[in-house]
Amino acid sequence: MIFRLFDLIFTMLQCHLFLVILGSTFLLDSNLYLVDVDRALATEIELDKPIVDFAADDFLYVTTEDCLYKIDPAYQRITDRTPLPVRFNHLVLGKQDIILISSDEIVLLDRRNLSFKTGIGIERGDHQPLVEDQRVADIDGRYHLYLQSDAGTRSRITILDLRSGKKIRELHGERMICTAYDPVAGTFAGIDAKKYLSVYDRSMKREIRTGLLIDPRTLSIHAAGLLIYSDQGVFLMDRNGKVADFQPLPGQQDNQGSVVLTDKAIVVIDTTVFRVTGWLTNDHAIVRLLPGTGTTHEFGADRSNNLFVIQKNPMTVTPLTLRRRMPDQIVTASKQVDSLWYVQLGAFSSRANAWQLHDELRTRGLPVFVDSADLYRVKFGGMTDKPSALHLAENLNLDGWFVFEQKIPGRHHEIFYIGRDKYIIDDGVVRKE
Repeated sequence: MIFRLFDLIFTMLQCHLFLVILGSTFLLDSNLYLVDVDRALATEIELDKPIVDFAADDFLYVTTEDCLYKIDPAYQRITDRTPLPVRFNHLVLGKQDIILISSDEIVLLDRRNLSFKTGIGIERGDHQPLVEDQRVADIDGRYHLYLQSDAGTRSRITILDLRSGKKIRELHGERMICTAYDPVAGTFAGIDAKKYLSVYDRSMKREIRTGLLIDPRTLSIHAAGLLIYSDQGVFLMDRNGKVADFQPLPGQQDNQGSVVLTDKAIVVIDTTVFRVTGWLTNDHAIVRLLPGTGTTHEFGADRSNNLFVIQKNPMTVTPLTLRRRMPDQIVTASKQVDSLWYVQLGAFSSRANAWQLHDELRTRGLPVFVDSADLYRVKFGGMTDKPSALHLAENLNLDGWFVFEQKIPGRHHEIFYIGRDKYIIDDGVVRKE
């Protein structure tokens, strides 16, 4: 009984550590930091290449220019990874999917094992998601992705149905300088370059458009409506677009959550009563505030990227001790025995194009095949576990998507080599002899 109680306490402590670390994660100049606020310790996660984007939920999902990693932040180890054939600029979490966004494509991966599910071609542009956490927008059974792309003085907002791949709606207008999503009201708010505030419903039909007599910097969601930050101070606007309150903060430089950085001080605002509750001179020369998810604290950096934690109550600023860590890598094998791993090297609507790629790869000695269940897909495989699939793909220099699906039967006996290692494909299964 004592040992069971000890195990329970230990598990609770591990869960607490998991939540503390996961709730204090931010990206600074392509470096990812996990912060233990109680110990004033920031751990920089080192990967082989600079980090492009990340999202946090049950795990940290991190992209570099050519790989996606799944990281357990409590133990700071990589539990899975998948090579990316192209660079993706943004990573968004769905309920069961990882959504990757490039300049001309949306790709959905399975969150369980990072395997490829589907790809959606989009018009080329500088696309960025309007909702960073896609799950909050999945209401009433919808699975829509909202994208903003900017060109010159104009912005284009596109709604995509991720189930069908179809474009639901597209809007064109003045360039949006900042946007925010209100999950309570189910509305989007945006401020354009001409200082107009617009509010849209989830179908992107405009409900409110009002001119602002201020120079807005950013906006964020408040329980009563919107917070608009400007050089003059912070404005609270209700959901009808009317100013409800104002807190003067001249010389504003940056803001994050309820913390505002001015040219002279660091200020904390109680957003419930909309009054200043803390004020400190900026003795550490903090020049920017960093996106985080802490309710009791925020993070800042000086010009040399030294990091600080800003506690809100009581208000203190503490330098963070920095350490660097290359996380351990443990890619677990899949448990399903009726499915295998394949590397998809191309997908074509044209049979001739698929067989052309097939023949080119065959001349290189790669035992690929064409699977024509829907599109004509050129594949290599199947491997019984993810580590074997990664090993073979990397040693054969295969550039494609990792797919986990039911075994594709009917393939003939084949032999191929990697160096001195001999591999056999028998009944569609790849194994090392």
